[in-house]
Amino acid sequence: MSDTMIQVITIMQFIMQYLLMPASFLLTFILPVAVYVINRRYIWASIPLTVIMELIINWDNFMYYESRGLMIFFTLAQVAVMAVFILVLKYIGVKTKK
Repeated sequence: MSDTMIQVITIMQFIMQYLLMPASFLLTFILPVAVYVINRRYIWASIPLTVIMELIINWDNFMYYESRGLMIFFTLAQVAVMAVFILVLKYIGVKTKK
């Protein structure tokens, strides 16, 4: 296996470990489902709510200069996973309406 492939696998493992932490898991997967159940129209509002909560929870990590880039990377990865998850929820909702 090439070094690039090993690095990609390692980065994916770090992202998955981050997303499986209790607070990140709740914000990434449970919050969109809760908003979807309450009112489907506002499901995209869960992304800014998650970013704000991540800033509040990890404020020290965002302010420390050595970990700032890594926290921004993990937050953007979390937003990307949330966007895909929200699209899946919307697709399932369209299929169940028919």
